[in-house]
Amino acid sequence: MTKSEELDLSLSGSRSRIRDRLVLLFTVLLVGAMGTTMAVLLVHRMSETRDRLVDETEVRAQNFAVKVAPSLEFGEPREAQALAAHFTNDSRVRAALITDAAGTTFANFRDIKIPNELTAGKRTFVDDENLWVSVPVLAGSDIVGNVSLRVSLREMKEEMKRTVLINLLVGICVIGLTVILTLKAVNKIIDPVSCLAGTVAKITKDGDYSLRAIKHADDEIGHLAQDFNVMLARIERQNEELNEQHEKLARSERLESLGLLAGGVAHDLNNILGPLVTMPDVVLAGLPEDSLVREDIEMMGKAAKSASVVIRDLLSLARRRVYSLQAVDLNEMIRECAVSPAVTQRLDEAPGVRCVLDLDESSPAISGSEPHLIQAVLNITINAIEAMALSEAKGDLTIKTSNVVLDLPLDAYEIIPPGEYVVLEVKDEGPGLSPEGVKRIFEPFYTNKKLGASGSGLGLSVVYGVVHDHGGYLDVISGTGGGATFKIYLKKHEGEVVPVEKEVSPEEDCSSLDIRVLVVDDYAPQRMLTEKLLTNMGHRAQVSSSGRNAIALLKEDSNFDVMVVDMIMEEDFDGLDTIQKALELNPDLKCIVATGFSETARVESALKLGCGICLSKPFSREALADAVTNALDDGVVLAN
Repeated sequence: MTKSEELDLSLSGSRSRIRDRLVLLFTVLLVGAMGTTMAVLLVHRMSETRDRLVDETEVRAQNFAVKVAPSLEFGEPREAQALAAHFTNDSRVRAALITDAAGTTFANFRDIKIPNELTAGKRTFVDDENLWVSVPVLAGSDIVGNVSLRVSLREMKEEMKRTVLINLLVGICVIGLTVILTLKAVNKIIDPVSCLAGTVAKITKDGDYSLRAIKHADDEIGHLAQDFNVMLARIERQNEELNEQHEKLARSERLESLGLLAGGVAHDLNNILGPLVTMPDVVLAGLPEDSLVREDIEMMGKAAKSASVVIRDLLSLARRRVYSLQAVDLNEMIRECAVSPAVTQRLDEAPGVRCVLDLDESSPAISGSEPHLIQAVLNITINAIEAMALSEAKGDLTIKTSNVVLDLPLDAYEIIPPGEYVVLEVKDEGPGLSPEGVKRIFEPFYTNKKLGASGSGLGLSVVYGVVHDHGGYLDVISGTGGGATFKIYLKKHEGEVVPVEKEVSPEEDCSSLDIRVLVVDDYAPQRMLTEKLLTNMGHRAQVSSSGRNAIALLKEDSNFDVMVVDMIMEEDFDGLDTIQKALELNPDLKCIVATGFSETARVESALKLGCGICLSKPFSREALADAVTNALDDGVVLAN
């Protein structure tokens, strides 16, 4: 065999391989497209058929409910049984059940048993063989019972089988015709494409966009290979950027989920902690000074209050807090934090650490809640001190402020949008963080320190929640052995900076007044505790277990001065609904929202209605007294 024959044979084999691959590629794409199309059409057809059957069955059930209503209303089960037997003459209707308003079987045709899904409040349910439909029986506007029907799906399934068979036959014909046309077209592909096709196949198989196609000649195919390589380079860069953004998004979503979980747990614990925080003070008030149990009760009260602090930190993770935003001088706040006992004590325990302030005096005021921002600054500062002390590192802990204007989004720990920011920077010379540590630094209970040796393990998680509650952003810069830098980007205060005067309203201001207070709370221990506290203060308290009951009370007697209402009660009538209806009955009624965990939008809506008091659970006797005083004085107090 000559070299020419060997080359022709090689090219022939190469063309054959290219042809086979392209045919396979086109076939796979076609089969996939056809399969997807058929699946979509079938699902759509099945959905339409099922929806039509559901609609028809619901109409049939509603008609049946209309006919059987008099039997239920006048207690005639035999007549209902006869109606059910007549109504189920249709072969598709296999059984029918009529229940009264209490859920007791009134009439049962063919011994139907209701699935658990329908008893849970669902109107329709489909299993392998039957469709179940349940509708209420109305007598005027009252529900006097319920009608449930079971319908066979056999006819629908037979129709679906015929549809699948027809689509399959059509698809096979189309695929066969396409394969024949593809075989004729791919024979015209020239040989240089084989190398490019091999590269494409390799990339498709391995997903490795670092591969490059070989440019054989300076012709159309060569330019195609060159442009293909440029495209691969761009895809490779975009994939790297996309992976980074995906990782940041996943981290943010993980923290959001943990915050939501923490908030839900905190809400339940707040209800439980309410009596534990408040009752020791009530009991102590009635004990003589020389009582032997005073010390034990005081210890219980302190423990409960410490637990409430942990709950407060958990609530910070939920990022559903309502803050009273004021102009805050960040530099002055940092100076106060630097000389606070919490910081100085830890600096004394770490003699090799020196706190250095580098504050930009031209920094404008920021908009925020000073107590919560102080908590965030303290947490991040104490964390840095403890990180250096743990590693026995010596050096400076630098707290710096600056003004930054971002013209473009900043790709930091999280994407920081363009804008003007006041930046708080806390830099330590400790051991630094590993890449994995940077990713997880704000997760609850993630720490390089011994868990439980310092704090609750929620310090930096609280920082994350507070910063994001203020519309701010975070950045973390660190490497193992190189210290760590935390940056907080906060928005400057818009508008005039007005000093905030804090007024303290003592309990005695309203203790001598004849005040009527309505307590609305669906949690009995909290409801009774609030009533007892108000009674001990000299007020006349009345309780209600729900918002609807409270409105009924106000309709009979709206002469109340203050209403203390829990925000989270019935789903369809919560604290906000109660306040709206109550103010319609008594526009002069002063409202106090008591909440352990509620969505910001609902609390803000209550505040817009004129409810100026938001009392955070668990609350003390003094907090409740101050809330009542402020409400009567038209003050505005938000939850801590």
